[in-house]
Amino acid sequence: MTYQIVLRCDSPDWWRYHVYLTLVGYRADGRQEDYASLVEGVSDVWSSEKRSGPPPGWAPGCESSVSCRGERAAVWVYVIANTLPESKRVMENPDLEVTLIARRDGRELFRKNYPVNPWGGLSVVNLAIG
Repeated sequence: MTYQIVLRCDSPDWWRYHVYLTLVGYRADGRQEDYASLVEGVSDVWSSEKRSGPPPGWAPGCESSVSCRGERAAVWVYVIANTLPESKRVMENPDLEVTLIARRDGRELFRKNYPVNPWGGLSVVNLAIG
């Protein structure tokens, strides 16, 4: 079986975040069969570059995805701010919403929305699928 994880966000502020996705496929006996990971962001992780707006050519509606093989799978998702909001006032910076979609052999298993805190990000750790 092939599993795929998709993380989608339509927020115009999504450019401020780095996405780390890990998907591990397991055999029926529990041993690891496959592994896939992805890191995406508009700036290098250790960059001192400060951005006040999205990079040229960037558009909202981004998707990040990884796929792997296995009888079952587990997912790790981390969304980490690489550029903080201009305003430090909480009320002026509501959570973003991302959608996590899990598929097995092309069929959707689930779709779940998660809030992303503008400062704290998001962690989804060891979510079992399949």
